[in-house]
Amino acid sequence: AYEKLKDYKIQYDVKIMNSLENKTEDCAEVLNKYKNYNGIIVAGMSSEKYTNMLNALCDENTNVVQVQAINKSVDCLFVSKHNEETASSLAAEFLYNCLKDKKRKNILLFTGDKDSAIHSDAESAFKNACKEFGLSILKSIDMKDNKEYFSEIISDVFEKYIKETDGL
Repeated sequence: AYEKLKDYKIQYDVKIMNSLENKTEDCAEVLNKYKNYNGIIVAGMSSEKYTNMLNALCDENTNVVQVQAINKSVDCLFVSKHNEETASSLAAEFLYNCLKDKKRKNILLFTGDKDSAIHSDAESAFKNACKEFGLSILKSIDMKDNKEYFSEIISDVFEKYIKETDGL
């Protein structure tokens, strides 16, 4: 990307923070480092634990935008993300079409971290769409956006629910 942007005299810096590995204080320190940049793009800080630090950043820099996983409580310049309702409805419709000839339509739902608005909104929209399509959700399982956690629970989840599950 740098080669494409250098003719426009744009300088940029990318910092990747992993909310599972980095403490909230680490994230605040990184945001503070970039507060005087001409523009800041934030992705993935949708949890409410980031609200105060992101609003403080937006108070100091009006050119803050959020992409994909957004925090609805932050007053930034703009956001860009997919529509959870549409995506969730399409997922439910797909499962319905796969199971429409079956008597039973039991679904096991796996979500990302429910503390994140993108995942909680998607879960809510998916549940509503399932009602419309006559799909039953056996259980909604929060994977916490953590593959280690998911690896720990998946065997127990399947052992408990797989016999009555028709779709994931």
